[in-house]
Amino acid sequence: GKITVINVVDIEDYIRGVLPYEMNNQWPAEALKAQAVCARTFAANHFDAYKSYGFDITNDAYSQVYRGMSLSTPYSDQLVEGTKGIYITHEGKLISSMYYSSNGGGSENSENVLLEAVPYLRGKLDPYEAAASEINGLSSWTKTLTRDEILQALMNKGFYEIGTIAAIVPTYSETGNVISLQITDVYGRSL
Repeated sequence: GKITVINVVDIEDYIRGVLPYEMNNQWPAEALKAQAVCARTFAANHFDAYKSYGFDITNDAYSQVYRGMSLSTPYSDQLVEGTKGIYITHEGKLISSMYYSSNGGGSENSENVLLEAVPYLRGKLDPYEAAASEINGLSSWTKTLTRDEILQALMNKGFYEIGTIAAIVPTYSETGNVISLQITDVYGRSL
């Protein structure tokens, strides 16, 4: 009772339909060209990612936001055309050119996110992230959880052996991101 609509599109037209949804069409040319190359590389590197469903990639943030070419402009189209056929490779293979709108002030080494060290996915501090706060509401944020909320989340994940939480000690990466938490209960049990 369900239908899957698949848009079969040339990769260059696809990039024309990604670029204005992933970045502002008014941004500097070099930034938009870099985004076009990243988006093209990401798409090509993920062909067949959803093969069992009969398509390559999704049109949302799971892959890349693609909404057709209604927001493309002569300016953005020219920049896509200027990068036509250009891909990013490492040792002769397409890279996994992941990107994001916000990094909280620093990106992260791949092994802290994907569990695999990738030589070209190394964390870097980003001195420009704070300056983007007026145009990006996710550049800085805080979420506060009570001990009970944390305990419930742990129990939902199958950690039933933990009692009332006594301490939570974070481990930070070189770029200041929390990459693990040691949680200790009042009985001295840790996870």
